[in-house]
Amino acid sequence: MSRLMSESLVTMRADGEIFYFLCTAEALRELAYGHLISSHRIQGVDMVAQIDINETDRLISLKTRFGLMAPLALPERLAGFYPLDSNIQLPVARLKDMAAETLDGKRSYGTHAVSIMLPGGELACFEDVGRHNAMDKAIGFAALQKADFSRCAILITGRVSTEMLLKAYAAGVTILATKRYPSDLAIELAKKGGITVVGQISTDRPEVYTWPDRLGADR
Repeated sequence: MSRLMSESLVTMRADGEIFYFLCTAEALRELAYGHLISSHRIQGVDMVAQIDINETDRLISLKTRFGLMAPLALPERLAGFYPLDSNIQLPVARLKDMAAETLDGKRSYGTHAVSIMLPGGELACFEDVGRHNAMDKAIGFAALQKADFSRCAILITGRVSTEMLLKAYAAGVTILATKRYPSDLAIELAKKGGITVVGQISTDRPEVYTWPDRLGADR
């Protein structure tokens, strides 16, 4: 019998709003924080007054201190780009080592994996049936660690689509690497937003598309 991935419907109730996720039902606290940060609904974990996780019912109940920020329409998110400030320096060789260490997870034959490097060099990897969920979990984990996102790097198994880039930008992450390729719009936005994008990170010849100075690479 072929192996099947675990996928569940998870509901989040946040200040009267309801959010639904089709996801791998684990790291739900990280998923909640990461999703709200990456969609510009909260600016950080300190905006949350209370969060309760009911794993049996797959229900997240969350209350903020001052209310969720108003949702931004996609055209607003695409138009509001300016370069992020960061002094992070990370050699391509280190990114390759990180990818080898974290992006070949035990379930990666059927899930998307996203790993995040914290400013101190610590690595954490999250896998999910949905790449957006895995990204949210990684962002939520770093937020709960009170990490400086401008000194974090994110590596993903899937393509760097515009939506994945928007999530990294909303958090403030300035290095985003993938085992695959980025989209043309994602690269256009990365140039404007000050995000270093690297493709084919697990190969012998990774390609640096934008802002190469952080990696010691030539333009």
